[in-house]
Amino acid sequence: MIPYLLTLEGFTGIRDGLGREAITLDFESLCAGAQLIALAGPNGRGKSTILDNMTPYLIMPSHVKGALTGFSYYQHVCLPTARKLLEWGASDGQRYRSEVLIRSGQRNRTEAFLTRRCAGGWEPVCIADGTRSNGSVESYERCVAALIGSAATYFTSTFAAQCKRQLYTYENHEIKSLLADLLDQQQVRQVGKQAAEVVRLLRAGMLTLRHQLDGATAEAEAAAQTAAALPQARLAVGAAAKARDLRRGALEQSQRDLVQLRARFQSQARLIAQRDAMLQQRRELIGNGRKALAGIDQALEREQLGLSKLGTRATQRRQLEQQQATTLAARRMQLDGLLLQGATIARAARRLQLAQRSVQLRQQRVQHVQRERERAAGIEHERQLLQQQLNGIEREAGKAALDAEALTVRHRLTGQVPCSGMAMQAACQLLGEANQAKALLPSAQASVARLARQRASLQADIAAKCKLAAPLLPALAASRCEALLRRATVRSSTYAGRSALHPQLVQAVAERARLNTELAQARATSHACGTQEHAERQTHEQAIARLGKQKASEAARYRRQLDQLDKALAECEPEVRSDQVGRAAAAVDQAADELAQAEHALAAATSEQLRAAESAQLAAVLERRRRALQRSVSQVEDHIATWTLFAKCTGNDGLVALLIDDAGPALSSLANELLLACYGGRFTLAIATQVQSGEGWREGLAIMVHDADRGTSKNVELMSPGERVWINECLTRGIALYLAQQQSMRHLALFSDELDGALDPDRKRMFMDMKRTVLRIGGYRQEFFITQTPELAAMAEVKIDLDHYRLFKCGGEG
Repeated sequence: MIPYLLTLEGFTGIRDGLGREAITLDFESLCAGAQLIALAGPNGRGKSTILDNMTPYLIMPSHVKGALTGFSYYQHVCLPTARKLLEWGASDGQRYRSEVLIRSGQRNRTEAFLTRRCAGGWEPVCIADGTRSNGSVESYERCVAALIGSAATYFTSTFAAQCKRQLYTYENHEIKSLLADLLDQQQVRQVGKQAAEVVRLLRAGMLTLRHQLDGATAEAEAAAQTAAALPQARLAVGAAAKARDLRRGALEQSQRDLVQLRARFQSQARLIAQRDAMLQQRRELIGNGRKALAGIDQALEREQLGLSKLGTRATQRRQLEQQQATTLAARRMQLDGLLLQGATIARAARRLQLAQRSVQLRQQRVQHVQRERERAAGIEHERQLLQQQLNGIEREAGKAALDAEALTVRHRLTGQVPCSGMAMQAACQLLGEANQAKALLPSAQASVARLARQRASLQADIAAKCKLAAPLLPALAASRCEALLRRATVRSSTYAGRSALHPQLVQAVAERARLNTELAQARATSHACGTQEHAERQTHEQAIARLGKQKASEAARYRRQLDQLDKALAECEPEVRSDQVGRAAAAVDQAADELAQAEHALAAATSEQLRAAESAQLAAVLERRRRALQRSVSQVEDHIATWTLFAKCTGNDGLVALLIDDAGPALSSLANELLLACYGGRFTLAIATQVQSGEGWREGLAIMVHDADRGTSKNVELMSPGERVWINECLTRGIALYLAQQQSMRHLALFSDELDGALDPDRKRMFMDMKRTVLRIGGYRQEFFITQTPELAAMAEVKIDLDHYRLFKCGGEG
């Protein structure tokens, strides 16, 4: 595939980068005769949008990070109807046109048309399986895949997008599917899918057979269980026959008993009249006895009620007397307590006035002491002030004495210095200071004398103050008068309180005499009432005892008469009542029903014995059917195992894996040829399709790179980012060359988007050499690439600068 003409309308990348809603690029005229074509321009100019749409696939690969099926145009268009028109050529020499309409809004819809140029214009493409491009996305994608291959193969080998996954990051199943697609093993994989479909159908049939087998097994087991009950059924038949014979004997005995009861019932008229007369006499005797005993019981109840009321009345009287006695005793106790304080109350009344006079005197003494204390405090304050002045004068006198002593010592030096009387004495500093001390000495001595006189005066004043305060010291010690005042006040209050109780004491004497009288009267009344109650209780108890004896005598007499009647009734022949005849008839009917049930049980047991015998025959038939179904299941399982193995052999882990193993050395050779031609002999890579794990070797893809300069080999994942770029690019271009050599479907152009970003300047130049080598070896016409390196863009034969297509510039330019 090679692009000739591209028109994009309503794409967001074109509007944001170029400020226009549509752009048309005629690559056929712009790139005539050129091999390397660079799309240039700053970031955000729309280069990737143009490069992504230079293929007929409905994918913008720079915006796809995962599966290619997850891409949607609706996030990349800005008009209600966006349009992509691409004219391109294929290896068969035909010219095709892809037209894609993206309608966005409330209902998103995409239409895609693929046409081929013919003599009369453009006609819809129709592929070998009959699919015609009719505007649907499905028919369009099937036609494109039939013409230039699958999208996965194309974007892995021919189109290197900016966010393309590196080959070493593919999972095992992903790399197998990819390499199988690259190696055109679709027919083998289709056979594998058909074999897998056969396995699926066989397994579905297996489910049906297993359901039938399970049903036949269940039926056979049920029939076997029923047949196993045949011995028990035979025993049940014997037991049912015995039970029937017993029920038949019981019915015959019941019929005989019924006949005897009916004969006796018809011949018992005189016996019934005699028994009825004795029964009537017995009822009358019982009635008379109950009446007599009821009269005695009523008399007993009256006496017992009177005795109960007497007890209640006596209890209430005693409780009331007890409450009154308790109240009078408590009051008398209070009065006794007050009378015990009589002497104390009388003494308090006599000494109250004396105590009050003592309080007055103590108060006067306390007031005098407080005045003397205040005077003594004033004298002490004056003495403390004079003492402070004396202390200051003594300190000053001491300092003045020291100063005078120092001046005296310095004055004595005038006769001791060596220069005294010499010519140099005028310049002697020590002699000069001694002469100055001589002049100051009289003044110092006068200060000492003055301070001595002041100290003596102050000492005299202090002694006078102490003399004035001496008579007050006993007054200060007499401050205990305050405690005496408090004691006198408490004593006066106590006497006053006790004197106030004197009227109550007089009343208490009279009230205590009255209480003694009431208590004596209450005891006399209680004794009289107790005597009367005791007499009444004896009367009631005697009446109750008499009535009890009378009741026992009457009861014994009636009991003897009843016993005589009961004995006579017992000696009579038992009466046959009509209900007994009815119960005997019911017993006959019940025995007949039980006989019928026994016969029914015998019939059921016989039927169960026959059914068990039939089940034994059916179990043999079902067992033969189960064995036949088991053989069918085994045959289908064998077929499933065979077809499963065949599906695995024709799948990714079978022939496809072997073909991938065969292609590994060829891919490695092409990649190493590119490495050698472009980067020298330092790096050599090897593709291993078997990876060693903890459990042994497994299918996978490992790209090992040998560094000749360092003499080391390591996985490409452990190399630096820049090294991984050219190793991966050589590998993907090697895959493209392999496809170009092996397949009849060839691609005429390559595409790459900013793959040189991680390379240094020297590697970038080698990167461009590799592009030319790939074009030469693979027989490609052109490669379209995007780079941000000006030197690489300058190395291309044609440079398409997108700045020339802008309608406006930022900052107000052009």
